[in-house]
Amino acid sequence: MQRLWHAILHEVKEAVFPCLFFLVAFEVGLITKALLLQGTGVTLAGLSIAAVAAATVTKAILIADGAAFANIFSGKPLVFRILWKTLIFGGLTLLFRFLEELIHLWVGSGELAPAFKELLGDFSWPHFWVIQIWLTLALLLFTTIIALDRYLGEGQLRRILFG
Repeated sequence: MQRLWHAILHEVKEAVFPCLFFLVAFEVGLITKALLLQGTGVTLAGLSIAAVAAATVTKAILIADGAAFANIFSGKPLVFRILWKTLIFGGLTLLFRFLEELIHLWVGSGELAPAFKELLGDFSWPHFWVIQIWLTLALLLFTTIIALDRYLGEGQLRRILFG
């Protein structure tokens, strides 16, 4: 039982920083989208959707980070690892965001084919890409922080930054 508790505690510790980081990133994306599309108004529903998205992306990133293909640049300089993982995580967020928009349109129309057609045709792609650029920059910052923390040793970066 103690082993199970230790494993659960380890998983929670691993997820705290990424989840908080992406919660802030998705909230900034949501505010940017609200300002671009409406000029004002960030709803409570939108904030909760951003929180769920942050938790989902956090879990996907933790799983991808442990996969063998994510660590193919282990012996290379740190910049290669940072850029490779940013590319992987950026692809994941792009996929999640695309599916999120498709599901939103699908629920609105009731059928998948018209929703997909609207997504490919009438959808505001410039707004989509603005948010994706924000998220990719956030991912670059995230992967840099994580890579530096691992390079310096667990907890060293926190001690350097916060004493």
